[in-house]
Amino acid sequence: MQKNNRLTINFFTRKHRVHSENLIVYCRITIDGERTDFSINREIKANLWDNNRKRGKGFSSYVISLNKYLDQIYTGLHEAHRLMMAEEKVITPLSS
Repeated sequence: MQKNNRLTINFFTRKHRVHSENLIVYCRITIDGERTDFSINREIKANLWDNNRKRGKGFSSYVISLNKYLDQIYTGLHEAHRLMMAEEKVITPLSS
């Protein structure tokens, strides 16, 4: 019998190890309490990140592009999760 396999996807930022005004954007996948984080290889200035919405703020072309990219990641991960559930595979954060 398959577990609940509840999927949660969050985006967050971390500071560079080297002093910089830019933040690195990460994605966190959590499935049934197990989680994994990975960098999406994008950066954003600290004043352009909305920590409540977990998205870039403003209407610059870079922020709009970043937010579209975050939406693509979010949708792609949900689609992969849905397909794996349909195939009744064992799902972990690393298998999504």
